[in-house]
Amino acid sequence: MDYSPLNASSLNAIEYYPPKNLIAYWKITASLPSNSYIATLEILPLDSLIPSDLIQIVGKPSGLSFLEDGSLIYSVGSHLYRATLDKTTHHVAELPGTIRSISISWLQTSIICSVVTQPRDNEVWVFSELPFKQDGEGYLRDTHTIWRVSVDHPSPERIELLNGYETALIAPDGQHLLGLRRSDSVQDLLDRTMVLMDTQTQQLYEVSAPRAPLALAWSPDSTKFALIAKSDTIGTPEPPVLYIGHIDNRKLTVLYHPNMGWPGADGVEGADWRTAVTRKVLTWRNDHSVLLTESYHGSLRIIQVCLNGKVDVLTSEGADYVEAVSARTDDLITISHDLTRYDEITLVKDHKPTILTRHNAERFLPPRELWLNSGDSDRLHVFVLEAVSPARGTILSIHGGPYNAFTRQPTVLYHALAQRGFNVVWTNPHGSIGYGREYALSLQGHWGEKDESDWEQVVRFLEQEGYNSHYGVMGISYGGFMAAWLAGHWSQRLKAAVIQAPVVNQLNMLWASDIGYTFTLKGCQITWDDPDLANQVLWKNSPLRYAHSISCPVLILQGLDDQRCPIAESSSLYTLLKTRNIPTEFVVYPGESHLMTTQGRPRMRQDRFDRILAWFDRWFPRP
Repeated sequence: MDYSPLNASSLNAIEYYPPKNLIAYWKITASLPSNSYIATLEILPLDSLIPSDLIQIVGKPSGLSFLEDGSLIYSVGSHLYRATLDKTTHHVAELPGTIRSISISWLQTSIICSVVTQPRDNEVWVFSELPFKQDGEGYLRDTHTIWRVSVDHPSPERIELLNGYETALIAPDGQHLLGLRRSDSVQDLLDRTMVLMDTQTQQLYEVSAPRAPLALAWSPDSTKFALIAKSDTIGTPEPPVLYIGHIDNRKLTVLYHPNMGWPGADGVEGADWRTAVTRKVLTWRNDHSVLLTESYHGSLRIIQVCLNGKVDVLTSEGADYVEAVSARTDDLITISHDLTRYDEITLVKDHKPTILTRHNAERFLPPRELWLNSGDSDRLHVFVLEAVSPARGTILSIHGGPYNAFTRQPTVLYHALAQRGFNVVWTNPHGSIGYGREYALSLQGHWGEKDESDWEQVVRFLEQEGYNSHYGVMGISYGGFMAAWLAGHWSQRLKAAVIQAPVVNQLNMLWASDIGYTFTLKGCQITWDDPDLANQVLWKNSPLRYAHSISCPVLILQGLDDQRCPIAESSSLYTLLKTRNIPTEFVVYPGESHLMTTQGRPRMRQDRFDRILAWFDRWFPRP
């Protein structure tokens, strides 16, 4: 089979239209020849289950919402469009910048657009606050404005009271807006101030919300809103919490505080095939219950949380369910994938899934799934994809985060490796989300140490089971940190390593990364009150400290515009290894960010995929 991460169609932005009992969603595919993405707006009547293409555009659209007449609003770049069910498209308005999000009031036929405007490149850049850069966005020199567009009179009107706000969500009845902007005293990348605006009186009211709002949704009756938010900084293992707010008193109350799961997770780890960039992780089922996505035991599931506090799990653990809407019959319509297939529209009734579409024909062999006892009372969730041909080696794949998790989706690279004679093994070690708060918290202050012990347990099991003991390792971001860490600690065990966008020097990461000044301090459990002690801790916890012991060939992959793990991290490792005559290649992708694997240009994504296969092919002899 000719494997490629560009073969799949990703689905997202599912919307339901009750009057005609149909759903709409985007199907996004990659085109290698044009080095672009193609988005198709799909319509699926739930009575006939015969899908049809409504429109097709080049690029990745933003947003999708039904109007009352059944037409659909979406945006591309600075342009707002309206697509009708008879397959005609109308240009609604042009905004003075890129449209980042849209929300719609059916009753007032108002469209609220969040717009970002970039300054001219020849201007001097002056920064006076944090954060001043963000991965995927670059340096934060842009201007945020909120605009109202009427469907009947599409001349955009700027909402002056919301100047500087990044996001605005209008209530279904059009009477109120929720707005988010960076806090005046902002320090962390996620810090936001939240307000409620009365659209009739033009009054703004501050909502006392946690520092990091992650997802917002209005109730159908417009009297309440749901919020997923964190009270801690970015990248920390404290799980998000579901809150409910009321417009009458603007107070938030906790509705769901997870014991085991991680609300709002989007399951990006391992998704080298996914081209969609947004997921709707929070929505209302009716005026009395909320639907949200949650990471739990290596799956993304849909849970329902009622206003009385009752929590119901609506999906099984055999697949990832990444978006959901409730249809006319109260059935659940979702986007799902699993370890053997890509995205499809799926109906879930009484926990039983029925796949409704056939957008992706490719199928994959399932990995072996098991739970191992770790060195303490916890268990390790492990997946083993066995080589299709006689095994020439075993590749250990490590997820990023570290507060993240592999979930139930195929990783195309793993199957391409298996076809070439490699076993591929991945796990969710200590620090992973979806296995309880204490499991994630246990890695704080022990990066590289506690998860190295977990990988020792995995390798011990593999050798007891008779798997090929010629090992390679690969990882991205924190996975790159861990791959470099293991390469420096397991010099006699590893035959090759692939390290992408890593952290290798915590001293540099602390002050150079867009999140380092909060994320690294928390992760390494230090403060800067005693710089000498902090330096000792950070250097001891840096893979570069042990890189002199690396003896295996190393392939380093790096996006040039990565602000999360800046290129100085990769170049430092490359320079050290080359001075020690270790076979090393350093591949730099201009214009690509930390999220290149899933959001990069198609040719860059394919090049990465091909180089990894060639690297392991090169250093592992065939039996």
